[in-house]
Amino acid sequence: IGALQGHIAPALLDHLEPYQDAMRDPDHAEEMRSHFDDPGAFDRVLTISTAEQALAATTIEGVEIGMEGPVVRLLIKMAVPWDEEHTVGAYFDDWRFVELNASV
Repeated sequence: IGALQGHIAPALLDHLEPYQDAMRDPDHAEEMRSHFDDPGAFDRVLTISTAEQALAATTIEGVEIGMEGPVVRLLIKMAVPWDEEHTVGAYFDDWRFVELNASV
């Protein structure tokens, strides 16, 4: 998984940024705070500012590998603290990054 981190980390930061924008918006901050099971997680998520920090905040929940037609498909399932209701998935086809899906 180490070789794939260079693709996953920036995609996680891109996924996080709209959440942080909403968390900083005074009109939405309390609503956003209510989505966190751990009250301290809200403040920790706001401090994430680099792709490496976004990756470090994630937990790998599972890995699937199989064939999608003639292509080897790898799916890395991750839990992220800014979106506790969903499992985020990083898709690779033949070891090339395809997308980060916010709900797998």
